[in-house]
Amino acid sequence: MLFRSVERFEKTGHIRLTKLFPGDPDVRADAIRRMQAIYRKARELQEERGIKAGYLATGLARWDELFLEPAAPVLLRPLSIAPTRARYDDFDLTLDDDTEVNPVLLHKLATVFGAGVDRPAPERIAGQLAKAARDAEIPGFRIDRRKVIGTFTYAKLPMVRDLEAAGDLLADSDLVAAIAGDPHAQQAVAPPEKIGRAS
Repeated sequence: MLFRSVERFEKTGHIRLTKLFPGDPDVRADAIRRMQAIYRKARELQEERGIKAGYLATGLARWDELFLEPAAPVLLRPLSIAPTRARYDDFDLTLDDDTEVNPVLLHKLATVFGAGVDRPAPERIAGQLAKAARDAEIPGFRIDRRKVIGTFTYAKLPMVRDLEAAGDLLADSDLVAAIAGDPHAQQAVAPPEKIGRAS
């Protein structure tokens, strides 16, 4: 029953949360509690940082990494969450039309493991990631077939890409080296001693 409701939701792009969980009242109550937390977080990110962060994630990429248990969403489809009443006891869920491959996952796999994906395509991404992971020998890589609603942000990724692109420029900068603690660079950027100070 839940599978059919989710399928209908993805096709029509709109559903009431309680329609996803028509059976067990305990399961429905738990879903409402979780959605309340997701809604609050999404609203906070939107109001305080201007970031739209609500998504329906499809597929969770997992692999073995020292002291970590990564579970990164593979596909992200923007989701609007609107309470139907002031009590926040039900929500209207509305999906955007576009689905994108998680850019943070692609960046992580490419930079840490050398598992780059050329021209990632949402409809083929599972196979593309599996091949890239196999070629790069990422330990334990798999994609769990799950769908998850949550808040996912990647606002810092453009800054990371800018810093990577400017690597040579930053490496040649005395100011950056001084901030990093290099004593020679600190001396080079220090203001000159004032001559003839008033006593």
